[in-house]
Amino acid sequence: MKNHLKTALLFLISSAACAQMLTPEERRQFDAVEPAQTIVFSPNDSEALRMAKAARCIPAPRQVDWQQLEFTCFIHFGPNTFSGVEWGNGMEQAETFNPTKVDTDQWCRVAKEAGMKMMMITVKHHDGYCTWQTRYNDHFSVKKSPWKNGKGDVLRQLVDSCKKQGLKLGVYLSPADLYQIENKAGLYGNLSKYRESTIPTDPKFFRSNPTKGRKPPAGKPTFTYEVDDYNRYMLNQLYELLTEYGPIHEVWFDGAHPKRKGGQKYTKLFWYAMIRELAPEAVIFGGPDIRWCGNEAGHTRPSEWSPIPIEGDPEDSSTWKLRGWGNDDLGSRSLLGSFGDFIHWFPSEVDTSIRHGWFWRDEQQHVRNAEEVYEIYEKAVGGNSVLLLNVPPNRDGVFGARDTRVLLDVGKRIQATYGKTAARLIAGGNVYIFNQPATINRCMIMEDVATHGQRVEKHALDAWIDGEWKEIATAATIGYKRILRFPDITTTKIRLRVLEQRLEAKISHVSVHYDLTPLKTPGVSRDREGTVTIKGSGSIHYTLDGSAPVAYTAPFALPKGGTVKAIASRGDERSEIATIRFDIAKAKWEIHAVSSQNPGSGEGAEKAIDGDPATLWHSKWSGGEDPMPHMIAIDFGEALDLKGLTYLPRAGGVKGGTLDQFRVELSRDGKKWMKAAEGRFDNIENDPTQREIRFEKSAEGIRYLRFTGLHSIEDKPHSSAAEIGVLTR
Repeated sequence: MKNHLKTALLFLISSAACAQMLTPEERRQFDAVEPAQTIVFSPNDSEALRMAKAARCIPAPRQVDWQQLEFTCFIHFGPNTFSGVEWGNGMEQAETFNPTKVDTDQWCRVAKEAGMKMMMITVKHHDGYCTWQTRYNDHFSVKKSPWKNGKGDVLRQLVDSCKKQGLKLGVYLSPADLYQIENKAGLYGNLSKYRESTIPTDPKFFRSNPTKGRKPPAGKPTFTYEVDDYNRYMLNQLYELLTEYGPIHEVWFDGAHPKRKGGQKYTKLFWYAMIRELAPEAVIFGGPDIRWCGNEAGHTRPSEWSPIPIEGDPEDSSTWKLRGWGNDDLGSRSLLGSFGDFIHWFPSEVDTSIRHGWFWRDEQQHVRNAEEVYEIYEKAVGGNSVLLLNVPPNRDGVFGARDTRVLLDVGKRIQATYGKTAARLIAGGNVYIFNQPATINRCMIMEDVATHGQRVEKHALDAWIDGEWKEIATAATIGYKRILRFPDITTTKIRLRVLEQRLEAKISHVSVHYDLTPLKTPGVSRDREGTVTIKGSGSIHYTLDGSAPVAYTAPFALPKGGTVKAIASRGDERSEIATIRFDIAKAKWEIHAVSSQNPGSGEGAEKAIDGDPATLWHSKWSGGEDPMPHMIAIDFGEALDLKGLTYLPRAGGVKGGTLDQFRVELSRDGKKWMKAAEGRFDNIENDPTQREIRFEKSAEGIRYLRFTGLHSIEDKPHSSAAEIGVLTR
């Protein structure tokens, strides 16, 4: 009873603390603050007043609707699907996009079974290729595709499929446009004058007389803006998407700029104003409604705040500055006291891909297993974010078999865990009594963000075990939803303790669940010598050729490479199958030459070929730096027939030396070199996964390879590599 009273007092003291710290004048100012999506700070506001104002920051209705989607599907589908690159260059042949079929019904059916509630599709990626029947791009769009004789419309099909499955729709329209940059008649950065323009513009008079509009769809308005050619292009395409393919519930503007030209500026305030008029229910990502989580790995912060302090003009999101995407703290109490001109409801969206890469490449491409995707789901959705999981269709225009299997398994597990509760709870203050004893390992907690915003800063969960309260989980923020995960316990009641909060939090939901964790997929690794080790629970079986699996009893040699498939079993239970592809082992490899390294720091060149992804080669940084480029040459110790190279960037979230431009040269004698490849690793800063460099032609009898770093993502004279490997098959 004493503990219960103590906890009740904590609620009262914490909820009153903020108000007690305000002076009478500050209290008067605070009482005048109406709950809103944006609340402006005054220059003389104290830390206590700024924190109190932050407690009055609430989402707009469209943001509440968006957050309730929780789990959504990203579709990357275009010329890159057929060229095998992440970022096209805008100079591809328009006919490159040629799917044998496009089964959007399958996309939506699988997504819905996985528990997803919206489809977000890239109708124009950075290459500029348009996958809908736009009036404003006849040359680099589906109009030039052999698919359906140029009459195909991916977006139209998806709209129809979404309606069948009851899914919402979002569109990704890249502001960057390499086709409009590289094309001689391109609109991006062409230094055109800003002129009065009617939207929608008559395509025949797009440049010659932009005030001449075309007839809008019935009941739809027209707009007049003063813009240049490229912004007129963007506005007209947005108009098409929002008036002919709706309703649209999210518009996605990527911040990537693979190449710029002519000092091109974006009139984003016009874009946003038109979206608000034509699709008032739509949230804008990369604009004033939704922010990027800061990575593409599926990670969330320990404290993922939605009310964010921001510097800049509240009315112009192009001026906004956050503390920093890579910073773990975007909204804490201490940050509020010293940063920001205003507080704005700016929730996080976690975008990541089920595959290594955003576009489909081939069936050797790595696909995350259901365990990993499910964990990302729990941490993202249960960490006050919406999860946008990319599932790229293949060249046929359908989800691959492996992707589909993972999605369906994830959907079944979500439903099995969160589609029901482990016990019905009877609330008594902050204590929740079960209607029956239950074994649990998950607790879902939600704040009423629509009315009270996000206020909990720290909380703990206790369970009644062996006649006393025992703490079983702690976390920081709650927000829209927090999923606490902990080992199995059996209990009859739990207790929620709010340890720190901004004004009194309103908890709208508490439920308990049991996740029947499946047998984990075995872990398969191989060392430099080519010895394969498989780790896991239960009995493990494996196969190298797809024949009947054999029992794994000890590490085995696989120096020439191959594909290992392993499965764990325990009674009738089976794990997912682990499929790992290895190429030739590095046992004979030696460093032939290196231009810059840090051997004294344990970052010598040999670390790039030691078979351990946790170590790395790094160019000199201690006691001075060597200018780019930086070269590392490898002697294979034998002649190999090479098809390509692999580059694994350093791990752990550290970016130093990660390369985005490279050159590869080959030699048979270590003296005479021939160039095999030169290019860039697109988007490697946000997606630091292993990259494959496929040579245009296979090279036979190669003993030496020279890999040169030409540019790093930090634009510093640094190069690094966790591992460099080769492709011989």
